[in-house]
Amino acid sequence: MVAPLDVCIRGAGVVGRTLALLLARDRLRVGLVEPPAASPADVRAYAMNAASRALLESLSAWPAETEATPVMRMEVHGD
Repeated sequence: MVAPLDVCIRGAGVVGRTLALLLARDRLRVGLVEPPAASPADVRAYAMNAASRALLESLSAWPAETEATPVMRMEVHGD
């Protein structure tokens, strides 16, 4: 028998995954649902402040320097 979930989170991006880790750390049974990807290569850039970095580090979710790339310049077009 499968135990029921306490929380189900729709969206497995950086916010959904962080929330799932925080709730699981508090011993809640969490389901994380990722909708089908619109495209196989989803490249996103996030601007994180020091508090966000500290939170992700506390969850062991901050990437190693070899896995992260600093954004030195960005151009945004359209919406």
